[in-house]
Amino acid sequence: MRSTTAKTVLPFHDPDALVLPRELASFLKTTEAVLAQSRFRGVGIPYVRYGRRILYRIRDIRDYLDANTVPTRGGD
Repeated sequence: MRSTTAKTVLPFHDPDALVLPRELASFLKTTEAVLAQSRFRGVGIPYVRYGRRILYRIRDIRDYLDANTVPTRGGD
């Protein structure tokens, strides 16, 4: 039985590395179904289709996360 508390570590040191949807879903604490819906709607993180397989490039994940980071307001 697979532990649901396992921590997924993506290879961020290699921008050209490819990861599977289950790895990305675990990292983002979402489901593969949510990622599939994003692909279907044409939104979300860009992906690579290799035959029937879906892969996500680390560079695209980082770019997406950077573009969708909301800055906090500084201040006293």
